[in-house]
Amino acid sequence: MKTRRHMLFAALPPLAGALISQTALAHHGMDGQVPNTLFSGLISGLAHPVIGLDHLAFLLAAAVAMASRPNAFRLPWYFILPGLLAAAWHVAGFDLPVSEILVAASLVILGLMLVWRRVDQAMLFLPLLMLAGLLHGYAFGESIVGAESTPLLGYFAGLALVQYGLCAGSILLYRRLVRYWLPGRAEQKAGGQIGWGPAGWAVGAVGGIFLILAVIG
Repeated sequence: MKTRRHMLFAALPPLAGALISQTALAHHGMDGQVPNTLFSGLISGLAHPVIGLDHLAFLLAAAVAMASRPNAFRLPWYFILPGLLAAAWHVAGFDLPVSEILVAASLVILGLMLVWRRVDQAMLFLPLLMLAGLLHGYAFGESIVGAESTPLLGYFAGLALVQYGLCAGSILLYRRLVRYWLPGRAEQKAGGQIGWGPAGWAVGAVGGIFLILAVIG
Protein backbone atom coordinates (compact mmCIF):
# COMPACT_ATOMS: atom_id res chain seq x y z
CA MET A 1 0.00 0.00 0.00
CA LYS A 2 2.80 2.43 0.91
CA THR A 3 4.59 1.63 -2.32
CA ARG A 4 1.48 2.49 -4.33
CA ARG A 5 1.08 5.76 -2.46
CA HIS A 6 4.72 6.68 -3.03
CA MET A 7 4.34 5.95 -6.74
CA LEU A 8 1.21 8.10 -6.89
CA PHE A 9 2.87 11.04 -5.15
CA ALA A 10 5.95 10.70 -7.36
CA ALA A 11 3.73 10.84 -10.45
CA LEU A 12 1.87 13.98 -9.41
CA PRO A 13 4.42 16.64 -10.53
CA PRO A 14 4.81 15.36 -14.12
CA LEU A 15 1.08 14.72 -14.27
CA ALA A 16 0.41 18.30 -13.20
CA GLY A 17 2.70 19.55 -15.95
CA ALA A 18 0.90 17.40 -18.50
CA LEU A 19 -2.45 18.69 -17.30
CA ILE A 20 -1.37 22.30 -17.68
CA SER A 21 -0.10 21.72 -21.22
CA GLN A 22 -3.20 19.76 -22.16
CA THR A 23 -5.42 22.52 -20.77
CA ALA A 24 -3.56 25.06 -22.88
CA LEU A 25 -4.03 22.90 -25.96
CA ALA A 26 -7.74 22.45 -25.30
CA HIS A 27 -8.29 26.19 -24.98
CA HIS A 28 -6.22 27.03 -28.05
CA GLY A 29 -7.44 24.44 -30.54
CA MET A 30 -7.32 25.48 -34.18
CA ASP A 31 -4.54 27.99 -33.26
CA GLY A 32 -7.03 30.01 -31.26
CA GLN A 33 -9.22 30.64 -34.31
CA VAL A 34 -12.96 30.18 -34.26
CA PRO A 35 -13.86 27.58 -36.93
CA ASN A 36 -15.35 29.24 -40.01
CA THR A 37 -16.13 26.26 -42.27
CA LEU A 38 -17.97 22.99 -41.92
CA PHE A 39 -14.68 21.06 -42.12
CA SER A 40 -12.81 23.19 -39.58
CA GLY A 41 -15.79 22.93 -37.24
CA LEU A 42 -15.78 19.15 -37.62
CA ILE A 43 -12.03 18.90 -36.96
CA SER A 44 -12.30 21.13 -33.91
CA GLY A 45 -15.20 19.06 -32.56
CA LEU A 46 -13.28 15.83 -33.10
CA ALA A 47 -10.20 17.22 -31.36
CA HIS A 48 -11.52 18.89 -28.23
CA PRO A 49 -12.60 15.82 -26.21
CA VAL A 50 -9.20 14.23 -26.99
CA ILE A 51 -6.80 17.10 -26.32
CA GLY A 52 -8.60 18.06 -23.12
CA LEU A 53 -7.22 15.56 -20.59
CA ASP A 54 -10.01 16.20 -18.08
CA HIS A 55 -12.69 15.41 -20.67
CA LEU A 56 -10.81 12.38 -22.00
CA ALA A 57 -10.23 10.98 -18.50
CA PHE A 58 -13.93 11.26 -17.68
CA LEU A 59 -15.00 9.56 -20.90
CA LEU A 60 -12.61 6.62 -20.50
CA ALA A 61 -13.41 6.07 -16.82
CA ALA A 62 -17.15 6.33 -17.50
CA ALA A 63 -16.78 3.75 -20.28
CA VAL A 64 -15.22 1.33 -17.78
CA ALA A 65 -18.28 1.81 -15.58
CA MET A 66 -20.65 1.36 -18.53
CA ALA A 67 -19.03 -1.79 -19.87
CA SER A 68 -20.59 -4.24 -17.41
CA ARG A 69 -24.14 -3.14 -18.23
CA PRO A 70 -26.27 -4.88 -20.87
CA ASN A 71 -27.28 -1.50 -22.36
CA ALA A 72 -23.70 -0.21 -22.33
CA PHE A 73 -23.70 1.11 -25.91
CA ARG A 74 -26.72 3.33 -25.24
CA LEU A 75 -25.33 4.87 -22.07
CA PRO A 76 -22.86 7.31 -23.72
CA TRP A 77 -25.82 9.28 -25.04
CA TYR A 78 -26.78 10.17 -21.46
CA PHE A 79 -23.53 12.16 -21.47
CA ILE A 80 -23.29 13.28 -25.11
CA LEU A 81 -26.78 14.70 -25.69
CA PRO A 82 -26.84 16.93 -22.58
CA GLY A 83 -23.35 18.04 -23.57
CA LEU A 84 -24.48 19.16 -27.01
CA LEU A 85 -27.39 21.04 -25.42
CA ALA A 86 -25.06 22.78 -22.96
CA ALA A 87 -22.60 23.68 -25.72
CA ALA A 88 -25.47 25.27 -27.66
CA TRP A 89 -26.49 27.18 -24.51
CA HIS A 90 -22.95 28.51 -24.18
CA VAL A 91 -22.90 29.63 -27.80
CA ALA A 92 -26.26 31.35 -27.22
CA GLY A 93 -24.75 33.37 -24.36
CA PHE A 94 -25.72 31.33 -21.32
CA ASP A 95 -23.14 31.83 -18.56
CA LEU A 96 -22.16 29.16 -16.03
CA PRO A 97 -19.87 30.49 -13.26
CA VAL A 98 -16.98 28.35 -12.01
CA SER A 99 -17.56 25.84 -14.80
CA GLU A 100 -13.94 24.60 -14.69
CA ILE A 101 -14.27 23.81 -10.98
CA LEU A 102 -17.51 21.92 -11.61
CA VAL A 103 -15.98 19.92 -14.47
CA ALA A 104 -13.05 18.92 -12.25
CA ALA A 105 -15.46 18.01 -9.45
CA SER A 106 -17.30 15.65 -11.81
CA LEU A 107 -14.07 13.69 -12.30
CA VAL A 108 -13.49 13.46 -8.56
CA ILE A 109 -17.04 12.24 -7.96
CA LEU A 110 -16.80 9.61 -10.71
CA GLY A 111 -13.47 8.47 -9.27
CA LEU A 112 -14.95 8.07 -5.79
CA MET A 113 -17.93 6.16 -7.18
CA LEU A 114 -15.61 3.76 -9.00
CA VAL A 115 -13.37 3.22 -5.98
CA TRP A 116 -16.36 2.70 -3.68
CA ARG A 117 -18.14 0.45 -6.21
CA ARG A 118 -21.18 2.72 -6.50
CA VAL A 119 -21.35 3.22 -10.27
CA ASP A 120 -23.42 0.05 -10.65
CA GLN A 121 -26.34 1.90 -9.06
CA ALA A 122 -28.29 3.47 -11.91
CA MET A 123 -29.97 5.99 -9.63
CA LEU A 124 -26.53 7.48 -8.93
CA PHE A 125 -24.62 6.85 -12.15
CA LEU A 126 -27.11 8.03 -14.78
CA PRO A 127 -27.77 11.44 -13.11
CA LEU A 128 -24.00 11.89 -12.81
CA LEU A 129 -23.59 11.16 -16.53
CA MET A 130 -26.25 13.70 -17.48
CA LEU A 131 -24.99 16.39 -15.12
CA ALA A 132 -21.38 15.83 -16.18
CA GLY A 133 -22.50 15.96 -19.81
CA LEU A 134 -23.96 19.41 -19.22
CA LEU A 135 -20.79 20.63 -17.50
CA HIS A 136 -18.33 19.20 -20.02
CA GLY A 137 -20.52 20.29 -22.92
CA TYR A 138 -20.58 23.85 -21.62
CA ALA A 139 -16.78 23.78 -21.58
CA PHE A 140 -16.74 22.45 -25.15
CA GLY A 141 -18.89 25.39 -26.24
CA GLU A 142 -16.21 27.90 -25.25
CA SER A 143 -14.13 27.40 -28.40
CA ILE A 144 -17.06 27.79 -30.79
CA VAL A 145 -18.62 30.98 -29.41
CA GLY A 146 -19.11 33.43 -32.25
CA ALA A 147 -19.10 30.83 -35.03
CA GLU A 148 -21.72 30.75 -37.76
CA SER A 149 -24.28 27.99 -38.17
CA THR A 150 -22.33 25.88 -40.68
CA PRO A 151 -19.15 25.40 -38.58
CA LEU A 152 -21.39 24.97 -35.53
CA LEU A 153 -23.07 22.02 -37.22
CA GLY A 154 -19.69 20.46 -38.01
CA TYR A 155 -18.44 21.08 -34.48
CA PHE A 156 -21.43 19.42 -32.82
CA ALA A 157 -21.21 16.47 -35.22
CA GLY A 158 -17.51 16.07 -34.40
CA LEU A 159 -18.17 16.22 -30.66
CA ALA A 160 -20.86 13.54 -30.87
CA LEU A 161 -18.85 11.24 -33.13
CA VAL A 162 -15.58 11.31 -31.19
CA GLN A 163 -17.19 10.99 -27.78
CA TYR A 164 -19.34 8.05 -28.80
CA GLY A 165 -16.41 6.44 -30.61
CA LEU A 166 -14.17 6.77 -27.54
CA CYS A 167 -16.81 5.32 -25.24
CA ALA A 168 -17.83 2.46 -27.55
CA GLY A 169 -14.21 1.55 -28.32
CA SER A 170 -13.30 1.60 -24.63
CA ILE A 171 -16.29 -0.57 -23.75
CA LEU A 172 -15.28 -3.15 -26.37
CA LEU A 173 -11.65 -3.10 -25.23
CA TYR A 174 -12.61 -3.46 -21.57
CA ARG A 175 -14.85 -6.42 -22.31
CA ARG A 176 -12.12 -8.08 -24.35
CA LEU A 177 -9.62 -7.55 -21.55
CA VAL A 178 -11.96 -9.08 -19.00
CA ARG A 179 -13.01 -11.99 -21.20
CA TYR A 180 -9.73 -13.04 -22.77
CA TRP A 181 -6.83 -11.54 -20.84
CA LEU A 182 -7.96 -12.35 -17.31
CA PRO A 183 -8.64 -16.10 -17.35
CA GLY A 184 -10.49 -17.44 -14.34
CA ARG A 185 -11.86 -14.00 -13.52
CA ALA A 186 -14.97 -13.80 -15.65
CA GLU A 187 -16.88 -10.55 -15.63
CA GLN A 188 -19.95 -12.07 -13.99
CA LYS A 189 -17.90 -13.70 -11.27
CA ALA A 190 -16.15 -10.42 -10.53
CA GLY A 191 -19.44 -8.54 -10.41
CA GLY A 192 -18.41 -6.48 -13.42
CA GLN A 193 -16.01 -4.50 -11.25
CA ILE A 194 -12.60 -5.51 -12.62
CA GLY A 195 -10.42 -2.46 -12.97
CA TRP A 196 -12.83 -0.07 -11.28
CA GLY A 197 -10.38 0.73 -8.49
CA PRO A 198 -7.43 1.74 -10.72
CA ALA A 199 -9.75 3.64 -13.07
CA GLY A 200 -11.28 5.44 -10.09
CA TRP A 201 -7.92 6.44 -8.65
CA ALA A 202 -6.69 7.62 -12.05
CA VAL A 203 -9.69 9.78 -12.93
CA GLY A 204 -9.90 11.04 -9.35
CA ALA A 205 -6.24 12.11 -9.44
CA VAL A 206 -6.74 13.94 -12.73
CA GLY A 207 -9.86 15.62 -11.38
CA GLY A 208 -8.15 16.55 -8.12
CA ILE A 209 -5.25 18.27 -9.89
CA PHE A 210 -7.59 20.09 -12.27
CA LEU A 211 -9.67 21.15 -9.27
CA ILE A 212 -6.61 22.61 -7.54
CA LEU A 213 -5.54 24.39 -10.73
CA ALA A 214 -9.03 25.81 -11.23
CA VAL A 215 -9.26 27.06 -7.64
CA ILE A 216 -5.84 28.71 -7.53
CA GLY A 217 -5.93 29.89 -11.14
